[in-house]
This record gives sequence, C-alpha cells and structure tokens, in this order.
Amino acid sequence: MIKVLKRLVLWTGFSQLIRGILAGLLAYVSLVPFYYFQSQSLTLAPSFSLIKYWPFVLVCSACGLWVVEWRLKGRGIIPMTVGRWICTHLALSLLSLWGAEYARIGLEKWIYYHATGPVLCLLVVQYFSSWDVIRRGAIFMVLLGGAVVVYTFFFSATGLEPFWDAIQRAYSPYHTRHRAMGPFGHTVATATYAMFLLSLAVWALTIFKGLWSKVGWGLVCALFVPTVLVTQT
Repeated sequence: MIKVLKRLVLWTGFSQLIRGILAGLLAYVSLVPFYYFQSQSLTLAPSFSLIKYWPFVLVCSACGLWVVEWRLKGRGIIPMTVGRWICTHLALSLLSLWGAEYARIGLEKWIYYHATGPVLCLLVVQYFSSWDVIRRGAIFMVLLGGAVVVYTFFFSATGLEPFWDAIQRAYSPYHTRHRAMGPFGHTVATATYAMFLLSLAVWALTIFKGLWSKVGWGLVCALFVPTVLVTQT
C-alpha cells in the first residue's frame, strides 16, 4: 500500500489532481443546491446524504492527499500570512455559539462552513503558487461566476428555474419569486458571490482575446450588478 501511495505522490500530475478536486468543489457548490436536497429542521437530526455532504467529502479528500504528499514526499509547507487573522475569525465565530438555543446544530454548521475554510485556504496557498496556475484558476472562477449570474438573471426575468425548480420549491426556505437566487439556492449568498467575483470578471475581460469573446463576456459582466440588485430587492 505504501508503494502504491509513493507512486501516486511521485506522479507528475499529483498536484493537478488536487487542483482538480478543488475546482470540482468550487463548481459543485456554485451550481448545485446541495444543502437543500433535504427538508430543513432545527429539531430533527439530519440524515446523511452524499449529495448534501459531497463538498465535505471533497475537502477531506484534497486534505488527505496533501497530507500523504507532505508525509511521503517531504513537501515543504508554504506559510499563510493570514493565519493569525483566520484563527481570530474562528475564535470569534465559535464564541457566537455561546448560549445559542440550537448550539449543537450551530457547532455542526461551524465545522462544516467555518473550519473547512482555513483548510481550503491552506491548500490553495500550497497548490496555486505560480502565476500561470493562479491565472487559470481565476479564469475558471469567473467562468463559473458568469454561469451563476446568467442563471440568476434568467430566473429573475422569466420566473423559470431551469434545473432545480422542484427541489428548491420543496426544501429551500429561501425560495421565492420576489427575490432571485442562484443555482445553489440562497439569495443573499448569490449577491455576495456576484460581488466577490465582479472585479475578477472585469479583469478577465481585459485578457480575453478576439472580438466576439470580448463582446460575449462584456455582456455577462454587465449582468453582475443587476444580478446583485434583483437578489436584494
């Protein structure tokens, strides 16, 4: 087993494998309403669903592969200069559970959403260290963001949700016709997502080649701000 792991680690595409897992994670949480494949309840214990917890599986897989590489290959760890701020954020967010009525569920969500964040940050720092890789990763992010923005704007303009309508209506407490939402099913998060990627989207417009590429992406960029407005009004 150790020999197999060593061969995997020494494989030239090992870093690409981990980056692929991170890209798959980003695509999944951007395009799939994974959290709303079950009914929501603060009193009933959630039943395990691979569709719902697939992001956590991907995070653990990427982290596990990184640990294997670090252990067998002796890969150095690139330090994170934001580490102390991340620790401060984790401590303050954990304190917010003090005296909470649903502290157990809050702790589970804290682990799922907050504690996995620093792990992903660490992995990104380790495997996106060259400008060429960073550039390709950024373009991948803005293309996903463009898909989310177009999806959300289409839902706002037509009232039709192409892929997840039945699931959203059944399980998402945020489903409404009055405020648009992205494919992952949350209005406020959709606005935050679009605002976060807007600067990257404009940057991508400056590097895309060809007239039609620039025109097409320019139209997508123009939808970012209206998408934020229709998710908040």
